[in-house]
Amino acid sequence: MAIVSAAPLFPIDSLSQTPLVQIRSSEPSITINGNVALAAEADRGNGSIDNPYYIENRIIQGMLLISNTNASLVIQNCTIADGVECIQIEHCKNVNLTRNRIINAMNWGIHIRDSPAIIIEKNNVTDAGRYNDLSYYGGILVQESNGSIIEGNRVVRAGLYGIVIYDQCYSLIDSNIIIDAKPYGIAISSFKSRFNNVLNNRVNNSLCGFFAEQANQNQITNNFFFDCNTVWIDQLGWNYVEGNVANTLDEDGDGLNAYQEYLLGTSDHNVDSDGDNFLDPYEIKLSSDPMNATDFPMIDQSQYIVLLSMLKGNETLLLTLLQFADGNATRLQELLDKYSENVGVAPGGLDIGIAILVGALAVAGSICIVGLFSINKRRNLVER
Repeated sequence: MAIVSAAPLFPIDSLSQTPLVQIRSSEPSITINGNVALAAEADRGNGSIDNPYYIENRIIQGMLLISNTNASLVIQNCTIADGVECIQIEHCKNVNLTRNRIINAMNWGIHIRDSPAIIIEKNNVTDAGRYNDLSYYGGILVQESNGSIIEGNRVVRAGLYGIVIYDQCYSLIDSNIIIDAKPYGIAISSFKSRFNNVLNNRVNNSLCGFFAEQANQNQITNNFFFDCNTVWIDQLGWNYVEGNVANTLDEDGDGLNAYQEYLLGTSDHNVDSDGDNFLDPYEIKLSSDPMNATDFPMIDQSQYIVLLSMLKGNETLLLTLLQFADGNATRLQELLDKYSENVGVAPGGLDIGIAILVGALAVAGSICIVGLFSINKRRNLVER
């Protein structure tokens, strides 16, 4: 998997789409079953490929449900709000959803089922699948609809998923923007989901930018994941992943971003996941286990000898210094630097560096409580 860290190329929130136009007065939910009902409800067209039926410029308070049609249909420039599912298409062919505004769906903003080669493009879906402020369902679900195109949509504040395809093959998810979908930005689900192409999408502020659940043989390329706790989860690892850009969070500020913490099994909300007083990244650096409280990063014998030599063989002072550093390599380095800067002999034969080091320990000790360490633990260091 190739994921590179980079700053956002542009502010996601600055992206906008063509405004909706010529919206007429509000109407209740619409249910259409079959070509005859579709012809009666359409605003124009005859259902042919060259002159499709249009349902356009509507304000629908509730749901638009269309099933069992094969006439060509375009649904465009509609605002649909407060439905259980605002747009639901079942067992249909030749449908294009474009430039619609979906607001506050209880379950799915757009739900497509068994409707192959559907086109979903340039729609805005907001607050879908967040019933009673809890996360269920989500923005766009397309299932059992091979050859679909989901392109240029904007999904904001979705429930479980921003965009998800299920039991789906040979489909395209391209150039969509997903903001605040919790937990998953984009997902491909089920082992039947194969040969789909996910590219050029931008996911911002999701717990997981992309989730492949059993799906395999899909291509996930050139996507952008900004401020996602986890960039990528692939249960099987049988997908082609290349050229994705990640700028991930580091909630606890320990130098490991959330994606790295996920891979390691550590917590991005705790600098010391196993509670042994040594920071996760330092344990990784020194090959100790950040999830095992009995596995400490150790100063090896050669490092200990070097430190002892710096202090003229004064082991008592070295152990006191290590005890005061309390596993903090930065603090230890500062004290050693102070010693190195002041090496010399003071009146009475006392090494100036040691004198200053002892003075620094005494001053710092007046404002710090130093716990007792075992000899082994005194030889442990951690950067924090």
